[in-house]
Amino acid sequence: MIPINRVPEFHGAQFRRTVSNLPRLLTYILQLSRLGITEVKELYKNALTGWETFASRNGSWQKWMDILEFEAKQNKDLDLENPVSVIERITGGIRYIPGPSIWTIKLIPHICYSPWILKLRTKDTFLLFYPVKEEYLLEPGQPAQELVRGHKALSDSLRLKLLYQLTKGPLALQELSVQFNISKTTLHHQLSLLKAAKFVKVDKGIYTADLPKILSFHKSLALFFEKRP
Repeated sequence: MIPINRVPEFHGAQFRRTVSNLPRLLTYILQLSRLGITEVKELYKNALTGWETFASRNGSWQKWMDILEFEAKQNKDLDLENPVSVIERITGGIRYIPGPSIWTIKLIPHICYSPWILKLRTKDTFLLFYPVKEEYLLEPGQPAQELVRGHKALSDSLRLKLLYQLTKGPLALQELSVQFNISKTTLHHQLSLLKAAKFVKVDKGIYTADLPKILSFHKSLALFFEKRP
């Protein structure tokens, strides 16, 4: 094991204690600390190039590239006046709260880490890595679960009435129970199906209809019958 006092001081005490038990990682970090910025950039470039060469040998590589290109084309025209709603629509529901000193937001679709969402902030840029839609990855004729859940949620007259009422404004469970004269237990079950389909959101007991999601749902059905990438 490499002595802990050989770890550069700028890494911090907790970091030094952690890597002291990982000799290979520690050796690598020490080697990097001796390189100049130009050498580090060259090493980073070589690592990325090597990774791309390795990954491109995978039989699904071209399909992945086609999917990412299709995703980019689907979202080429953005409403820059409403970045919060645009981000929520493209990423499938992520609520971005604008922060100070952020001048650029980059939305980066990914496949490898689906369904995880990765976030990274630099000095003045916010990077958001979001998974591509499930239907892009499925074979033709195989419906995505989101499509199935959506149609199931809309296949009941009571749920449609609830959804219509919520498009007029947010309501609590008790308020809905009074309006529809239905028990809160029954309503909670019906609302949970609408929530699973992402047609409804709930925050601190208040239910709200996601109107953009509702109005764009028909696109999922159209995409199912279209030729995918």
